[in-house]
Amino acid sequence: MRGAHSGRQIIAESQEARKIATLWAYLHDVPVIPCIQLAELWFQATQPVAQRTWSGLETHLRTKIKD
Repeated sequence: MRGAHSGRQIIAESQEARKIATLWAYLHDVPVIPCIQLAELWFQATQPVAQRTWSGLETHLRTKIKD
């Protein structure tokens, strides 16, 4: 069984992307709102759906938000 935090897990809805971004922001002690906004833009721009993965979103946030 795959873990809930598998980097290859597909993010199927923008709400999931927002939740992941919120958790990521808290873990990295960065502002939540900009992370959520970046996640929403990432979700809309990422095609095909198979590329909407946890690791892809984390990479996007990491490159856009400076710790």
